[in-house]
Amino acid sequence: MTSCVDRHLKVSVVISTYNRGEDLRNALESILRQSVLPLEVVIVDDSTNDEVRKTVDSMRDTFSKKAISLVL
Repeated sequence: MTSCVDRHLKVSVVISTYNRGEDLRNALESILRQSVLPLEVVIVDDSTNDEVRKTVDSMRDTFSKKAISLVL
């Protein structure tokens, strides 16, 4: 149950990843199911391909609609 205090928390999430686009998608979807949403999600990517970038780009609108900044 979410209290009034919870709605005023300012939370950021930082995710580090390396060539794990599908795992990143699962993590991002999990964030969207939380009762207290973060203000921002910062993704630290050291990948050797563009799989992570494609994943982030495909989910950017979903996060924007919930007023969550998705930073890569």
